[in-house]
Amino acid sequence: AQALFATLVIALGVLAGLTQLAMPWLQHHPQHVEHWLSARLDRSVRIGHLSGAWVGGGPQLSLDDVEIAAKGAGHPAFKVPHLELVFDLYALFQRNSALTEFRVAGLNLQLVNEAGDWQLRGLDFGPPHAGSAPFSMGALGALEIRDLKLSIDDPARGLHVALAAPVLRLINHGPITRVAGRVRRA
Repeated sequence: AQALFATLVIALGVLAGLTQLAMPWLQHHPQHVEHWLSARLDRSVRIGHLSGAWVGGGPQLSLDDVEIAAKGAGHPAFKVPHLELVFDLYALFQRNSALTEFRVAGLNLQLVNEAGDWQLRGLDFGPPHAGSAPFSMGALGALEIRDLKLSIDDPARGLHVALAAPVLRLINHGPITRVAGRVRRA
């Protein structure tokens, strides 16, 4: 058991060292990050500027002026002024943490009931089609949304609620996605 633990600690140390060496290279070659994200999101990704730093338990890539193409033709691209891609090596030893997570701030989303069909606006996952798979975070461990504004509209019931969440986390545990956060009326 001690040998396994020692091997794990050494492997994490080597991984951390290699990652720190790769950070300057990634900053000068954002197209590789664009390609990696495009493959995971199954849509084209464009990054205006990329910077990186070692923060806490791993590298943090800061991506500015990010444009994620829509899945359906004729739909606008999803534009994010700033997001962070974080790799946390300590996540193996922490609850409600993930090895990889996106952090995005300032989303303004609307959940609207139109004739019994709920639609999320402001975060495009592409148009639904017959036989489409349900929402999945794929290989992404967590999504952290800061300064979220969410309005819920159900015109048939005369319902309009404005909510705000300082931090909302979606945590991927295989087939289960957990949501953690505090929501208040805006």
